[in-house]
Amino acid sequence: MHVHPVFHVSLLEPYNSTFIPNRVVPPSPVIELVEGPEYEVGAILDSKIMHNKL
Repeated sequence: MHVHPVFHVSLLEPYNSTFIPNRVVPPSPVIELVEGPEYEVGAILDSKIMHNKL
């Protein structure tokens, strides 16, 4: 028996992130920045477009 690896578009449903009942979502990790010297950019001297992105 041969099964095609496709399905009909009517079988699609919107994604629901709270699908699992009573699920506790862990908080996202907090990233602590290391203290150090701060710099301010004076000017951007050059730029380049690669793959349609600046």
